[in-house]
Amino acid sequence: MYWCHLLNFFQPDFKSDDVIRKAANVCYLPLIEIFEANPKAHITVNFDGRLAERLDAVGHGDVMQRLAALVKRGQVEMTASAFGSKPLNTLPPSEATALIEQNTKVCHKYFGDAYTPAGFFPPEMSYAPALAPIIKSHGYKWIAMDEMGHSGKPGAAKADRVYKMNSAIGLQVLFRDRSISTGILYGSFADVKSMQEAIHARGAQNAYIFTGIEADVYGMRRTQPRELLAEIIKQTQMEMVTVSELLALVKVVEEVSPVPASWSTWDTLAF
Repeated sequence: MYWCHLLNFFQPDFKSDDVIRKAANVCYLPLIEIFEANPKAHITVNFDGRLAERLDAVGHGDVMQRLAALVKRGQVEMTASAFGSKPLNTLPPSEATALIEQNTKVCHKYFGDAYTPAGFFPPEMSYAPALAPIIKSHGYKWIAMDEMGHSGKPGAAKADRVYKMNSAIGLQVLFRDRSISTGILYGSFADVKSMQEAIHARGAQNAYIFTGIEADVYGMRRTQPRELLAEIIKQTQMEMVTVSELLALVKVVEEVSPVPASWSTWDTLAF
């Protein structure tokens, strides 16, 4: 089974410089070290441009430099998004476009030629159909969404296939497994075995599991998820792949018309 994991690097702008330094030292750098030590583990990263500015301002440009090195090593795929991680689903198209372009400009500044995103992470995975043509117009090939964006029903998105919008837009779509993602988020898995059991319970026919959470879960909120991540990489047979790698590996493609949703849309799956 493939494991595709997306981490969102973001801190609200009201957080103090001390919090930004703490995030770098107790979360981001230790997390990067795990991937530096495990070349076979691949991951997808969204990095807010505003966070990059703030990290650089407090002397932690090393976070971006080391992530860029992992991109060049083929382990990390970066996504495009909106500056300041402002949800785009309710904004006028002109404002949404401006935030996307601002984020791209800033990320190019800090990540250089390592920043070549093929896909798009809408902040909070907040999606509305009006976003699709905007994302497509910027040349992106795929979008990451919460599973509730499939049809508004938990469990409707299947993990034995990938999806493509059934319109002229043609964006590929990968739907996040909310149950496993929230299990990692809230520390519901005591060990590798319990996480594996939860994954298998989601469907023995699944080709993959796609999860997505905030990066600060791994150290800022608690250390257990980071320890679990390190153990999963060492002990399981799951192959960690990026979104683009997964989309190329899974051959069954189904058309879909996503509905408005976000990773906060209510459902009954959260642990």
